[in-house]
Amino acid sequence: NGSMLKYSPTSMFWLFNRVTNFAYLRYDRMSKDLQAVADRWENRVLGEVREVTAEARKLEGEARVKYAISRAKYSSRVTTRSGSAPWRPTTARR
Repeated sequence: NGSMLKYSPTSMFWLFNRVTNFAYLRYDRMSKDLQAVADRWENRVLGEVREVTAEARKLEGEARVKYAISRAKYSSRVTTRSGSAPWRPTTARR
């Protein structure tokens, strides 16, 4: 899915790189919107991590391993899907 040297349109690295480079041009106008989107996404993911951790602690042995693998696959699908989705600003500014 790309690397730092090879572009991939489905890579989160390259999506964030493009948005960041564009934001530098209009930082004074874009920074609040970008931070709001990033904060919302980060808080959602942190909540999911707490839920997964709590659920994994209830399991033992092979069940815990299977659960961890299923969550890792889910995480990979979500981040790949997030990277290919178009960015939409939270508010329109003029």
